[in-house]
Amino acid sequence: MQHIPDTGRGNLSHSHMVTQAIAADLNSILVQHNGSTFCLRVNSTVMSAAGIRQGDMVIADRVVAPSNGKIVIAMIGNEPVIRRLEITNNKKWLVAPGASLSPIEMDHEYMKIWAVVTFVIHAI
Repeated sequence: MQHIPDTGRGNLSHSHMVTQAIAADLNSILVQHNGSTFCLRVNSTVMSAAGIRQGDMVIADRVVAPSNGKIVIAMIGNEPVIRRLEITNNKKWLVAPGASLSPIEMDHEYMKIWAVVTFVIHAI
C-alpha cells in the first residue's frame, strides 16, 4: 500500500470520490417517503432565529406527523407559511421564534398543517 503524505490540502482523488458518493446518496438521505416529500424555497426572514433564512430550501414531508416543537408548513387559506408548531392545552399555535409576529392559533377550518420540515439547505 502506498503512503500518501498529509499535506493539509486533502487528497483530490479521494475528495472527488467522496463528492460522487454524497451526490449519489443525497436522495436517500433527504427523502424519507417518496411521493410525499417536496422542496420549497423560503421567501421570508421570519424563521431566521430558527436557522431558516430567506433563500434557503426546506425539505418537507407530508407523512411525518406534526408534533410540538416541529417546524411545519401550514396553509392559511391558499397561503403557505413556515412556522414552529406549539401545542398547549390541546390548542395548536404557529410561532415565528424571535420574530415580533404574534402566534397564530390554528382554530379555523381553512387553516391546516400541510407538512413537517425535515431538512434545511442553505448556501454558506
